[in-house]
Amino acid sequence: MSSGADRMVMERIRSHKELQKSMRGQMEQFARIAGLLETTNLGDQIGSLENNLKDLVNNDLRVKHHIQGLEESLNLIRSGALNVTRDQSGNTQVPPTNIYDRFGSYVQDLATQDDPDEFYKRHKYVQLFKSEVLRAQGKDDGAELDEDQELREVRRDDTRSDLTCPLTREIFTDPVKNRMCAHHYERQAIMNYIDAKGRGRARLKCPAAACGASVTKQSLDASPEMSLRVRKFNSAQAHKRGREYSDEDVLDL
Repeated sequence: MSSGADRMVMERIRSHKELQKSMRGQMEQFARIAGLLETTNLGDQIGSLENNLKDLVNNDLRVKHHIQGLEESLNLIRSGALNVTRDQSGNTQVPPTNIYDRFGSYVQDLATQDDPDEFYKRHKYVQLFKSEVLRAQGKDDGAELDEDQELREVRRDDTRSDLTCPLTREIFTDPVKNRMCAHHYERQAIMNYIDAKGRGRARLKCPAAACGASVTKQSLDASPEMSLRVRKFNSAQAHKRGREYSDEDVLDL
């Protein structure tokens, strides 16, 4: 394992997450400004603001893919899956080309899985933007959302990669949550991981990339929230496929 490569990738992950946080702060400001524009008879400027929001959401998706690609690269480095060399001092190093090739391939795969238009429509801050405009127009009754609606609003931008176990790389079927860091895993996969890696160790780290929290069997809880998110995602995908089949049937006629 290369500590130098570790540090390099972890620093990239941190900088990307800072960028993501900054962009989402801007998106929230745009949503609030849209409501103010509507109440001050400057509604004709909302279209321009929404175009800027769309650019930010598209960048948010790209940054999200880059973060996931970097996290995957970090996992590969730590697992020893990438070829390493040694410098003149004998320190192990991962050739940058190996990291970049894997990173680029993984990000490209993510980009083909996520539909930018669907991501935009479901994005949390796009929904907030529209809600603020409707509220300013007096079309939002302000009724409190029930728990299921709140979850749906918060998680509108879920994609397949958000619902994937860091160990199996598959969508969760029986997710558990680590109380020490809030990361999720497939139950059997994390149990196997703890059994295989935890022997003789006083402390076992969470297998999620760039996470230094510990994980034990005692720190795991069932996650009904994640299970609900997975069911909603699967339902939405099935509904989408049903629409596609309907469109094909019409074309066949």
